[in-house]
Amino acid sequence: MNIDISQLHHAVRSEADGGLSVQFSVPNMHCGGCMRKVERALSALPNVSTARANLSSRRVTVEWRGESDPPDIWQALQNIGFDSHVHVSSETSDSDRQELTKLLRDLAISGFAAGNIMMLSMSVWYGATSDYSALFHWLSALLALAALAFAGRTFFHSAARALAAGTTNMDVPISVGLVLTYAISLYDTIAGAQNVYFDAAAMLLFFLLIGRTLDHITRSKASETIQGLESLHPSGVTVFEDNGTSRFVPLADVVPGMTVQVVAGERVVVDGEVLKGTSEVDASLVSGESEPVRIVPQSRLIAGMRNLGNPVTMIASARAEDSFIAQMSRMMAIAESNQSRFRSLSDRIAQYYAPVVHLAALSALILWLSLGSELHRSVQVAVSVLIITCPCALALAVPMVNTIASSRLFESGVFVRSVTALERMSEVDTIVFDKTGTLTTAKPVASIVGMADQAELSIARQLAALSQHPNSVAIVDGVAAPIVPSSIVFGNVQEMPGEGIEGVHSGSIYRLGRPDWALHGSDAAGRVDARVNVVLSVDGRLAVAFEVSGVLLPDARSAIAALKERGYALAVLSGDTAARVEHITRQLEIAEYKASQTPEGKLRFVYDRQDNGQKILMIGDGLNDVPSLAGSHVAMTPTNAADIGRSRADFVFLDGRLSSIGEALIVSRFAQTLTKQNIAIALIYNLIAVPLAFMGFVTPLLAAIAMSTSSILVVLNSLRLRWAGPRSQCILKTDFSSVSGAS
Repeated sequence: MNIDISQLHHAVRSEADGGLSVQFSVPNMHCGGCMRKVERALSALPNVSTARANLSSRRVTVEWRGESDPPDIWQALQNIGFDSHVHVSSETSDSDRQELTKLLRDLAISGFAAGNIMMLSMSVWYGATSDYSALFHWLSALLALAALAFAGRTFFHSAARALAAGTTNMDVPISVGLVLTYAISLYDTIAGAQNVYFDAAAMLLFFLLIGRTLDHITRSKASETIQGLESLHPSGVTVFEDNGTSRFVPLADVVPGMTVQVVAGERVVVDGEVLKGTSEVDASLVSGESEPVRIVPQSRLIAGMRNLGNPVTMIASARAEDSFIAQMSRMMAIAESNQSRFRSLSDRIAQYYAPVVHLAALSALILWLSLGSELHRSVQVAVSVLIITCPCALALAVPMVNTIASSRLFESGVFVRSVTALERMSEVDTIVFDKTGTLTTAKPVASIVGMADQAELSIARQLAALSQHPNSVAIVDGVAAPIVPSSIVFGNVQEMPGEGIEGVHSGSIYRLGRPDWALHGSDAAGRVDARVNVVLSVDGRLAVAFEVSGVLLPDARSAIAALKERGYALAVLSGDTAARVEHITRQLEIAEYKASQTPEGKLRFVYDRQDNGQKILMIGDGLNDVPSLAGSHVAMTPTNAADIGRSRADFVFLDGRLSSIGEALIVSRFAQTLTKQNIAIALIYNLIAVPLAFMGFVTPLLAAIAMSTSSILVVLNSLRLRWAGPRSQCILKTDFSSVSGAS
């Protein structure tokens, strides 16, 4: 397809360092080899500074300097056999669904053809007359032709693009094998031969499509990363003009200096400063701060914060594309592109597989011709070698294990989202936790500090019930107290944003909120326990003290103790205050922690450790964790994480159990073992079968049967992940320490 120049110019974005960038979708980028070809070709263009391909979302980001016109990206990709177009937001999920529908349709067609051709072939094998044999051969030819014409397009198109660009890929030997097998069978049918091999072509196509479909299902789980981030941005905002009127402005048109309204419950969409109004914001996604943050005029607002109280107006200080969320997006893209360079074991083997297959088949053809064999026989041997070496077992080796492992982990409450996650998880030796929402509950929980009079405790609950502030909700939900008589009614109730709620009853002033505000600066304010962050006061007297914060998850201690016992290095990175982080890490006996961490600080910590050879599993739930999740060797989040956090994670534990981490580690290690065994099965099969095919002992049909047998062995070996013991034994009947990979 040709690129719309106006659309291309509209997609160009300015970077903070003065460069320009654009995102392209490359839908037929299927493997690590494709990704490297794309990056090499685009990096060679004039003025291009970086080219980063993302295999999960099949996108490439190109940055360049100099002229505003982008380099000829589309033509460069065309030259190496890849279709491309300017990326359009939210297109990925639709294209994935369409691709899966196509693969399932092709799989059904090839399976139907293979089954029917095999029945016709069996009729010939069991003594059908020559007239019926010829008829069955022609019917098989028609079925095989239909299967190749419709179901084989996935491979033929990919091979044609590669050959047109003067390169090769795994689909080239597959396509050559399919076409030659059909061609030689058609020749034999016309010549009246007794044996033809249409069933070989159909069976080969069917098994290859099983592998391709499983691979697509696994990869499609990792295709929503940027969409999750975009979901934090509405389509536009309400801005106020100098004359007092308001209007709705598309987000892309917001510029510094505009006055923007942020209503209660809404997220801040651009960075700025409060102009008018007081309120509180939930900054946990941005900074990891568990306590709501009070904002007043001149307070800084960061995109991603959520307004908990009164409407406020703010002055925008940056465009949406330069906001904190946009910076997170760029940091994530860089970190994710580094992670996407991880090459699975099957990819590393496949890099050399295609040229070896071509060389083997060509060598067989030359050898037999040089020995004086006729062309038909030489081609038949070469085709047998092609079929024998077709990578069906290799294509199934990883997707089959991944699919079964993902299913077992889902039953255990863990959702696997990344195609290479299991392999990377098996290599982990260091686990880094965020605190809020990961080790502790995301919603605050209230507990009483010190002694409390039951009547005053009841009054605190009734006053809290008049507010929707998270701390008030926690007191109502979490503190048991007798219900006060219904005749007690507060008058002149006022809620002070960032301070608390006040009411009058029987001439006394009751305040529930921050200690320094509720206690009116009395001497009691200085004597409040450091853990206390909410108090009830009566005319300035301390009545009830509360600690409202996240508490450890129920199984946090046992899960952390098990990971420590098995040799994993543990650390906590949090944006929360040092006192709160130290309190949690002391309970869990985790020696290493860092508090008040920015997103950049967390990412730098991960990079420093990985530069020293450690394999980091990062577990977090907030927007401030996204760059470090993307930059770590493998990422995991709880199900209550921010949308963007979940979309970046390789694993999501669905039931809130931290013990799910251990289960994921066990299953991942066993899955990696089975993957290596599957690849060994495929290679041993080739070592045995290829020499036999070279010597002419294997017909194309026997080659297809042998190929199918190796694929079935791979499937059966993969099913050991399903059969190997009950869930209570965490899949493996093996001591966890022997598979942890920790030192």
